[in-house]
Parts: sequence; C-alpha cells; structure tokens
Amino acid sequence: MKKKYGTKKRMVEQTSYVDTTIEPELAKRRAELLDYSASHSNSSSSLEVLELEAVGEDDTSYQEHLNFILRELAKKQPNLAEIKIRMRRTLFKRIEAMTLPTKKVMEIFPFLGIPQLMQHEMQMKFGIDMDRSLQTAIHELAPRIIRVVKEGSQKRFSPSLLEPTNERLEDAALLLLPELFKEKTEFLYSVEDEVHPCPTVVFHGSLNVLKADTISIRLDGLTLTTGKMTIAEALEYLFSTYFLFNVSYPAPLVNTLTFIQIFLFQLCPNKKKIPIPVLKMYNHFMSFD
Repeated sequence: MKKKYGTKKRMVEQTSYVDTTIEPELAKRRAELLDYSASHSNSSSSLEVLELEAVGEDDTSYQEHLNFILRELAKKQPNLAEIKIRMRRTLFKRIEAMTLPTKKVMEIFPFLGIPQLMQHEMQMKFGIDMDRSLQTAIHELAPRIIRVVKEGSQKRFSPSLLEPTNERLEDAALLLLPELFKEKTEFLYSVEDEVHPCPTVVFHGSLNVLKADTISIRLDGLTLTTGKMTIAEALEYLFSTYFLFNVSYPAPLVNTLTFIQIFLFQLCPNKKKIPIPVLKMYNHFMSFD
C-alpha cells in the first residue's frame, strides 16, 4: 500500500500523475510543482547526460569512477575536487538510479550522505547554489518573520523559538515557518528518534532544538547524514533530498516547503502558479520596512 506522505514522484515523462489521497486543490498544487521540478531537471540534467554519452562514458568507466570515489572517501583527507569531477561524469547513472529504494541508492552512492557533495549534486542537476541562495534570502526575511510572529498570537509557537539571540535569529525564523502557515512542524523537524515517512530533520541532545548537539536527516527510516551542522545546512540537505530522491511534498507541510523552494532557494516556477497562501505570506513579510 502506497504511503500517503513522502511518496516518491514519478519521473519526468509521468508528471501528470495526481495523488488521489489528497484533496483536489492540493493535488493540483503538487502537480504544478512536480511539473516545474521535472522541466527544470530536464533542462539541465538531460544536457549533462547527452554530454556524458558524447564523450564515451559507459558502464565500465562509470564503475571505475565510482570505485575511485569510494576509495578516496576512505582516506582521512579525500580529494573533494576530484570526487566532484567523478560525480559529474557519473551523474547520468544516478539520475537513472533515483527510482530505486532509498536504501539501495545510498548503498550505491554513499557520498550522497556528505552534505557538501549533496549540495554539489544539486548544483550540477539544477544549477543552484543552495547555500548562497538561502543565506541571501533568509538574511532579509528572518527579521520580518520574527516580527510577524511577535505581532500575532504566540500560543501555537514553540517557546524556545520565540526569543532567539541575534546569532540564532535566522535559525529560529526557518523553524517557525510551518507554524506561521499553520502546518505541522513534525513533518519538517523532530527531536531525537521520532519517525516520519517524509524527509525530516532530527535534532539530538536537547529538547530545545536551538541547543542540539548534532543533527540528522532521515528518510524512509534511514539516517542519510548525521553530525554537527547548522540549521541552514540541515535545511539545504533536507531540500536536496526532496528533489534528488523525487519525494513528493507531504500534504501537512506543502505550503512551507513551497515557500522554501520559491523564496529561499529561488527555484521559481511561473509566478501565476504560486499557491495563494504562499504568495500572501511572502507579501506580508515584505510589507514591513
């Protein structure tokens, strides 16, 4: 039986698929986002595939590149620059492999568990510098998000996020987004080992997420990556997981994730297709001086 949340999307040629387990309007929104994701992927990764085939990459050379990456990662100081070159030359195989179960994908390509290399994968496939996009956008939006939170009823917000220090202002703003959209925070992040079927940020070491010792990203019951990272880095990895593993946005978090996609990471479909709640929230933030 197919899971309701966190299900893998169909591939590019099948983006007309509509999930009947959710209400029609939400299904329409998701289909529009899938269409954008597919067309954006097609415009960059298909060119990459053609280029790779043109220079003669085949199953043998692919395996040689993969073996090199795995050997290099076993070293104390791996050559990340060379690994990124080999990742580019094997991208065509990973595009094909993303239809496999998550566990199998991570067994074949364990380097996707390294946040820096996950970001490189996103940049190759979608032409996006996730860190630069997020840092630029959240620097402007964070004070506005906190202001909106403080001017309204604060009962539904997590107390630990309401009075952040200046150093944690942007972190708090990112984590407050689901509650501003009146969506379920547990589909974005949880504490310790709570399990959800969709990609989730998991904080370890403290019930106060801003004081967590380590952070993990989980999908399909697997820990894809874990360690010391910033909340921004965790969000970048989480969003990469949605796009690279072809995972549909869960219904209880669709507006939050759509906002992040469009206004934080600058992956923007036709503005006419931006869901009204998402556009209204952005305009509300930007109405403040």
